[in-house]
Amino acid sequence: MSDFLNSLPKAVADTLLIMVSNEMAQGRKYDPFTGDNLWEAMAESEQAQYDQLAGLLRANDPVAITAALHLIAREYWFDYACRVMVADAEEAVANAEDYNPCALERWERDLPALIRPQVAW
Repeated sequence: MSDFLNSLPKAVADTLLIMVSNEMAQGRKYDPFTGDNLWEAMAESEQAQYDQLAGLLRANDPVAITAALHLIAREYWFDYACRVMVADAEEAVANAEDYNPCALERWERDLPALIRPQVAW
């Protein structure tokens, strides 16, 4: 996922991280620890993740097992939410850049400095 985030403009990646974190909170749409979402994350896991989990189960290490399950669920839902929400993050960044009351309009920048106060609203 870091390759995906690095491929985005920094403002979009930062906005996306905030949006995804909010949606992964308890009770939200991409909460990794609801029954359905945990089941989906496990069903979509890769063989390497199952192999690691199987080794931990065999070693009977409850802390490592819990950490592995936690990582599988969070990683799946983080990746999924980032890919689904990237357009929303791009739109939020675009809208934030469009609305800047302190910025001069393009036609205002082209006017000589003495005339700007006379045409300002």
